[in-house]
Amino acid sequence: MEGEVKPSRALDAARYEQAQQDPLTHDIHAALQQRGKYMGSVSTLTSLNQELPYRDLEYTYQLYPEKLTAQLHFKRPSDEVEQGFFRRMIMYNATANLGLVDNMEAMDFHFPDAVYSVQRSQLMSWYGLHSHAELTEIEVWKAIVQEQVRRPDRVDAFYEQVVEISVP
Repeated sequence: MEGEVKPSRALDAARYEQAQQDPLTHDIHAALQQRGKYMGSVSTLTSLNQELPYRDLEYTYQLYPEKLTAQLHFKRPSDEVEQGFFRRMIMYNATANLGLVDNMEAMDFHFPDAVYSVQRSQLMSWYGLHSHAELTEIEVWKAIVQEQVRRPDRVDAFYEQVVEISVP
């Protein structure tokens, strides 16, 4: 038992953790448990983002409650991150944050070389949704978000049509 079951469980856990780092295989269940009403709760944002892909990139938080905006401050420049990986991260994680935190209206990904902003209204329009609450349904998430992120052309379209880029 010691030589067979424990290594098998450890291998399964490692595979699951690896799958959680990729939007294509990410299991949204744990992130849905972190849904919150108010973006002003750092614990809600911390817990939510720890359940999302790319959590291994180093970042800190800054909240702007008067603008209903959360900002993640990354330590390394965006141009050091592989572009396909980077664009999927912006799309998937912005959608999760804006879909699962009720009063958040904008999400900023602040890198030393640029700031990438996503507005909830533009995100919802791009997905063709009427309410961010629709994203809390697992089947909707899989059908809409994960299917879009599978297609590089859709990821590029999201990046070009929804993401606003500015230089700090």
